[in-house]
Amino acid sequence: MVFDRSGKEMFASQNIEFNNGVANTGWNGKSKNGEICNSGVYVYYYKTICINGLETEGSGNITIFR
Repeated sequence: MVFDRSGKEMFASQNIEFNNGVANTGWNGKSKNGEICNSGVYVYYYKTICINGLETEGSGNITIFR
C-alpha cells in the first residue's frame, strides 16, 4: 500500500504476480482515481506471505520529483 503524507491511500494491491522475478503490477505514481501524483514524499507498507508460509513486512519512503 502507498499513502500520501496526509494518510490518503494512493495504491493498494493484493496478489502481485511476478514474471521472471519482476513484478507485473505496482504503483505507477498515480492516485487511485488515475491522476498523476504531485512531487512529494509517499510512504509504502507491505506484507508478504510466501508459499512456504514465511511472512515478512516492511515500510519505507518514496520521493517523487516532477
